[in-house]
Amino acid sequence: QARSSSGGGGASRTFEGDDMVSQLANAIIGKESSGNSTAMNGSGSGATGLGQVMPENIGPWTQKYLGKELTQAQFRNDVDAQLTVILGRFKDMLNQSISAGYSDEEAMRRAASEWYSGRPELNNDTRPQTFNGDPYPSIKEYVDDVMSRVGTTNFTTGGGGQNTSSTDAPQVPDVDLSEIDPSGIT
Repeated sequence: QARSSSGGGGASRTFEGDDMVSQLANAIIGKESSGNSTAMNGSGSGATGLGQVMPENIGPWTQKYLGKELTQAQFRNDVDAQLTVILGRFKDMLNQSISAGYSDEEAMRRAASEWYSGRPELNNDTRPQTFNGDPYPSIKEYVDDVMSRVGTTNFTTGGGGQNTSSTDAPQVPDVDLSEIDPSGIT
């Protein structure tokens, strides 16, 4: 269940859940933004928000999962829209792999690979990645890191990515789908 709290830096939300979609969302959000809903990629890709959604995907994905197309600025400033899109996209990717006969773990690996590279079948690719000359982890390194984060502990997401957890260890948000209307996610 999502809980809102107010404190310095604006509203933040704590998410909890243990289904596959939530676990994947928790891991990707932790990896991509550490829960900072206003994060922007510094390499010039324009990747935005909690899941670092690429700008070219924001319009089509918000249209699909929200029923209206948001601009990058609108998306960056709407944490609920970000979560709905992220959760809807992960649900679609996982369902596609599971329907194709992949195990739950392999479906999660394929979804992490698709999130990072656009290619689920490359989840074991060890070639170094770059963007605008900046080095990035290989797809396998990214997928392995995401998988190591699956099922880890709660942390608070919101503007500024403030972590209100009581531990200094790296934290990953748990996301509860109960507050996301699944009727809008197909």
